[in-house]
Amino acid sequence: MFVSNAYREYMSACKSGRKFISKNSSGEYDGYLSSIEALPKSVRSLSRVSLGIHEIPMKLIVGTYNAARSRDFSGNFMPLLSKHSELATKWQYLYTHQINEGICDPIKAIEYLGRLYVIEGLKRVSVMKHLGACSIRGDVVRLIPLRHDDDETLIHYEKLDYDLKGFWYCYMEFAKLGAFSELVALATEYADSTDEIKEKELQYWLPIVFREFASQYDLLDNNHQLKNGDAFLEYTRVQGFCQLYH
Repeated sequence: MFVSNAYREYMSACKSGRKFISKNSSGEYDGYLSSIEALPKSVRSLSRVSLGIHEIPMKLIVGTYNAARSRDFSGNFMPLLSKHSELATKWQYLYTHQINEGICDPIKAIEYLGRLYVIEGLKRVSVMKHLGACSIRGDVVRLIPLRHDDDETLIHYEKLDYDLKGFWYCYMEFAKLGAFSELVALATEYADSTDEIKEKELQYWLPIVFREFASQYDLLDNNHQLKNGDAFLEYTRVQGFCQLYH
C-alpha cells in the first residue's frame, strides 16, 4: 500500500512529540505546549501594541495563546493527535505545501517578555519546527506587562522604555539590568563618529549588525554560556562596531 512522505513525516513528528513529553514531564510541567492563558489574569488584561509583520526566530515561539489547543502539541510543537484526526490531515497538507511551494501566510502571535505565543498558525509552526526552520513570518502584537521588581520584567522594560514598538530588540537577550542601556550608549558613540550613519536612527543599523553577530554566535556557542545580547555587548566593548558594520 502506498504511504505518502507527508504521512511518514507526521508519524515521525508525533513520535518526537511523545518522546518529548516522556522526557520532560516532571513536577508542575507536563510536557505539553505552554499557554499564555495559563499566566495570571492580570497579564492578559494589559495594553497591547501592534508590531506588524516580521520574520520571527523560531526559538522564540514557545507556546499557544489558546489553552484549549495546548494538549494538541507537545512542548516542542510536535503534533500528538491520531493519524485519523483533522489535525493530521491539515498538518500533512501544510508539510506538502511547504516542500513544494513554501508556506507564505504569516502566523499571528502575541509577544510577552520577549517570547511568542501563537494565536493562529500552530500547525504552520509545527511543520516548520519539524523541518528545522530558523524563522517564520508572523503578525505580532506585543503584550505590555505591568512593571514589577523582578529582573526579567525590569530588563524587558529597559528596552521598552527606549523603544516601545521596537520588535527587532525583543530577541536581543540580556541577563543583567543596564546592559542594554550600555549597548545603546556605545552604539550611539560609534554612530556620532561615523559619517555614514551619523544621521540614521539607531533602530536602522544596530539590529542588522546584531543579527549578523547573533547568527555566528549561535554557531560557535551551542551551550549559550552568555545570552546573545550580553555576548554582543562584550564583543563591542573590546572590538567596537567597526568590523561588524563594514
